[in-house]
Amino acid sequence: MLYTDDGLVVTTARFMVRNNRQQFLRVALPASSDVWSATVAGHPETPAMATDADESAPAVLINIINSSEGFPVELTYATQVSKLGLFGRVDGELPRPDMVVTRSSLQVYLPTGRHYGEPVADMDVTESGVTTPRDAMALEDADLGTDGRLRISVPAEGIRFSFEKLYAGQRSASVEFAIPYVSPAGHKVGVLLSLLGTVLAWLGLLGFFVGFFARPRPSRRTLGTFGAAGVLGVLMLALSVWYLPIGFTLPVILSILFAVGACASLLHRHIPGWAELLKSKLSPTPALATAGLTPPTPEMPVAPEPAPERPTPVADEPTDPPEEK
Repeated sequence: MLYTDDGLVVTTARFMVRNNRQQFLRVALPASSDVWSATVAGHPETPAMATDADESAPAVLINIINSSEGFPVELTYATQVSKLGLFGRVDGELPRPDMVVTRSSLQVYLPTGRHYGEPVADMDVTESGVTTPRDAMALEDADLGTDGRLRISVPAEGIRFSFEKLYAGQRSASVEFAIPYVSPAGHKVGVLLSLLGTVLAWLGLLGFFVGFFARPRPSRRTLGTFGAAGVLGVLMLALSVWYLPIGFTLPVILSILFAVGACASLLHRHIPGWAELLKSKLSPTPALATAGLTPPTPEMPVAPEPAPERPTPVADEPTDPPEEK
C-alpha cells in the first residue's frame, strides 16, 4: 500500500492461488475503491464488479484458471481516504478474497516529513518506521490504469511498516491497521499540549491536596478549581501521548522537575523548624546559653540526718514501806 499526501491509497494485492473448482475469484475491497488493473498468471484480465455487493464494501470478480499448481493473481486498485493533516491516524484494511488465506504479508509506505507512532493492527508488526528508497518499494512509476489515464509517481522515499499474520481474517470480517502520525506543525502543537497538560496536572494535584489538608480549609470552589485543572491536564496529556505520537519523554522529565521542586519547597519551609527543634534537644538550657552564662552545676542530693533517739522512760520501782519499830 502506498499513501500520498492527497489522500490517495494505491494497493497492489498479490495472491498465490490454487484452484480446482471456482470460475471466479471474489475479492472484497475497502469503501471508495476503484480497480485499476488485474492479471492472472501474468495475463491481463478485466475484473467485473459484483452486483450483490454493498456500496460500502464493493467486491470484484476475477476470472481465474483451474490449476493444481499455484498461479499468481494480481489486483491493483486505488482508495480515496482523508488527506493527511496536522495530526491524525492512517487507517487501512486488507482486501478479502473468498478463499482461505494461509499467510498474509503487508507493506505500507507512508509519506516522509511526518513523525509516525506505533501501529495498532490485527496483524503482527515486523517493521516499524523504516525509511525506504524508491528502488526498494514494491511499486514503480507506471501507468496502472487499464486505459492509460491513471498514473502515479512513486516518491523518492517512503516510511515503511510491515505486517505478517497466519490465517489472518479467519475470525473477523476484516483485517485492519491504524498508524498515528503528526506533521512538524502538529508536533509543535502536541509538545505544547504535553507541556500544558503536565503543568495543569501537577498544579491541580498539589493544589487540591495542600488545600484539602490546610487549616483553615479553602472553599469548595477553590478545591473544585484545582481538581478541574488536574482533570484538564490529564486529558491534555492523554491526547498528546496516546493520540499524537509525542511520547512520554517530555512529560516524565517535566514531572521529575516538578517533584524535585515540590520537595525543595517543602524542605525549605520545614528545615528551619527542624533545626530549632534539634537545637533545643541538644541544648538543655537554651536561655542561659543564649545569654552567655554557664549553667549551674546540679548539687548532689544530701541524705537527711537521722533524728536523735528519745530515751525510753523507766518506770519507778515500788519501794517497800518502812518498817515500824
